[in-house]
Amino acid sequence: MTVISEKQFRVEIITPERLRYEGSDAALLTVPGEEGQMGLMANHAPLLALLRPGPLTLRTRNHTYVMAVGAGFVKMNANHAVCLVDFAEPAEEIDGPAATRRQATLQSAVEAAGTEEERAALRGQLAGEQARLDVLRIASPHAIGE
Repeated sequence: MTVISEKQFRVEIITPERLRYEGSDAALLTVPGEEGQMGLMANHAPLLALLRPGPLTLRTRNHTYVMAVGAGFVKMNANHAVCLVDFAEPAEEIDGPAATRRQATLQSAVEAAGTEEERAALRGQLAGEQARLDVLRIASPHAIGE
């Protein structure tokens, strides 16, 4: 495995339910920012940014973690990154066929929604399912299917 940086920093990934990851050995954290993917490394300038649902990748000296995250925020300051997100699911916990079924159900619900508020809420859920499927494609392309 190629070492991205010799310098490391602390990362916490927190959902409303629990702390999903905590460690001080991160070399590179890639998050799905509202304006696109962002890479964070040790000694990054202070940052507060919105996150959209999508894949999050965390590289340490010995491991690469890939997880689907929901909308939220990332704060980076003094070599400490905190991601506060609606959900965070490692690739190995995602059920591909179930996510595909939920995505199809949500797409139908978006089309049938009566108000823009309902459509917006359903689109947010749909983005979460797409994030899960994207993570499966990254982590294990053969994991999606029947």
